[in-house]
Amino acid sequence: MSIYAAKHLRTALETTAALAGDRQGPPIPVPHRYDQNPKPFGADQAPLVH
Repeated sequence: MSIYAAKHLRTALETTAALAGDRQGPPIPVPHRYDQNPKPFGADQAPLVH
C-alpha cells in the first residue's frame, strides 16, 4: 500500500469512527480475545518453511 493510499484509508477510518462517538468502547473480555489463542492458526502444526 502506498503512503497516499494509507493516508486516505486512515482518514476514512477516522471519519467512520467519529460517527460512533468519541467514547472508548467496552473492554474485550479475555475469553473473546481470539487473537491470543494460537491454536486456530495452526500452532500445533509444523512451521512453514519459506
